[in-house]
Amino acid sequence: MTAKLGLLAFISLATVAFARVDEVKIPAQMKACEAVEDCVQVEILCSHCCHSGAINKKAKTDFQKLYQKSCRDYKGGACNCINLKHHSVCRKGLCEVEYDKVP
Repeated sequence: MTAKLGLLAFISLATVAFARVDEVKIPAQMKACEAVEDCVQVEILCSHCCHSGAINKKAKTDFQKLYQKSCRDYKGGACNCINLKHHSVCRKGLCEVEYDKVP
């Protein structure tokens, strides 16, 4: 019983530790905006699992370089998923993704 609990604890910790290893973190300076027109959506998961982020369009080239560098050694799977409708917004000076409400 103790061995099973120990193994379960290890699996739980490993799952938490590695839950989003494929996510590219967007630096705050790449998210700065004054208006929604400043923002564009970008893929932020190396696995392409339908998870977008938003950045200032002037930072797109720099983000693409960061994405390529961050995902260069990614060995995980890829997703075939349903992409929920969403759009970019400029909220409190930062580009963000906002998902449309499902009726």
